[in-house]
Amino acid sequence: MPISLGNNVPWLDNWPIDIQLWAYTNSRDPGDELDLSQLTMTVGLEERDRALTARWRDSTGTILFATVETAPNPLITIAHASRGVVRVVPSGALWNVINSEGQYTLEIVAYGMLYHSEPFIIGVPQASQRCLNGLLLYAGPREVLELLGNVPGANVEMAVPLAMNWVRDDRGYWVADLPEAMEGKRLYGFWIEDGYAPEVPYADLALKYTRAYSRIGDTLYYNGYEDLPNSYVETAYSRYVLRCIEEANAEAERRTGRKFGLWRYQREVYNGLRRQRQVHLRQRPLTIDSFFRLDALSYSRTLFRRYTEKDFDPRNILNSGAQLLHAESETGIITINQNAWDFWDWGYAAGADLGIGTFATLPPGQNNVELTYTAGFDKIPTDIAEAVANMAAVRQAIFWQQALTQGMSGLSIGCVNLNFGELFTKYSPSWQSSANWILDGYTRFDLDIL
Repeated sequence: MPISLGNNVPWLDNWPIDIQLWAYTNSRDPGDELDLSQLTMTVGLEERDRALTARWRDSTGTILFATVETAPNPLITIAHASRGVVRVVPSGALWNVINSEGQYTLEIVAYGMLYHSEPFIIGVPQASQRCLNGLLLYAGPREVLELLGNVPGANVEMAVPLAMNWVRDDRGYWVADLPEAMEGKRLYGFWIEDGYAPEVPYADLALKYTRAYSRIGDTLYYNGYEDLPNSYVETAYSRYVLRCIEEANAEAERRTGRKFGLWRYQREVYNGLRRQRQVHLRQRPLTIDSFFRLDALSYSRTLFRRYTEKDFDPRNILNSGAQLLHAESETGIITINQNAWDFWDWGYAAGADLGIGTFATLPPGQNNVELTYTAGFDKIPTDIAEAVANMAAVRQAIFWQQALTQGMSGLSIGCVNLNFGELFTKYSPSWQSSANWILDGYTRFDLDIL
């Protein structure tokens, strides 16, 4: 059943919060994570149970609510034991003692000791966007090199392979030391099988993305699902190579109005139209998860109705015998099926186009429909990667074109040998044309469904 008609249920209800615990207060180095894989720990001469606990205090320091991992429906669980990551899901009886007006502190206790404390704010958050899988760039240097390599005589330094001795450590990260030739040098991006992974501080490696890397000195730590010893790992040859890919990526997003990695869009606003029962999301494909929210607000900005991921469940019914929300993942269209009564089926069964029904609709207004949802691709579509690589190759060609200002028709320096005439008259136009054709097929059109 949806939350409706002004019921005061906090926005954070059933919203997972991941927290990483550290064994030492002031250290965030590899190996300093709190290992939660042991059920007991010896502290001094005392053997203590893990007893993972989440508790909430008010501004006076009074504990208002506490939950342990062994409870029938625990609000705290272990997400990754060796990395010390726990998940807190505020819901249920917690809201009987916490309200939106108060100032609270969330504390995490394990083995009888306090390991984490942070402010707990349950007000409505600001609109924001967050990439979930690190795919911020849609093409890699190797893909650009494959294009430039088709130019007769062209051999351009684009990528630096990182086929190093990758091994998994105790926390499940892939770890490797940079080769001696690269020690102390900057990495210009990081790709695994042409999939981009951003660099983050080690303290954020377990939480920031599902695929990212961190550098400690000349040692790399990677958090992702790929098998790195059997994958092609690379970095860009220079800052300019990286910039060409970044510029081509930005152009693809600007022209299509879309992001193609997996993103969470928080409190994205829409206009409510009269008798509206559908919402056309700005991004797709849609993923239904526990972070989904559809809030319909009244003119006074109070909650009129809220739908969550549970309302997509066919078992969650109200007279209609179907789920309250229906989603078309590929198109990003969400339809409200909720109704007060429905005689449409009776009319069709009688062999006539008859029926009377009253259906739930969104309230009309300006920017009064708010959605939080997850959308995008876990792996970048091959044609989008091709389009970005094509546009990056054009930019690389423009870079070499500067040599023409000195009256040269080609250039040969070391391993670089380019024929400018063929590069621009034969190849660059076709690369740009192919990219334009691909991006046109992904361009977003914002529609208000009537």
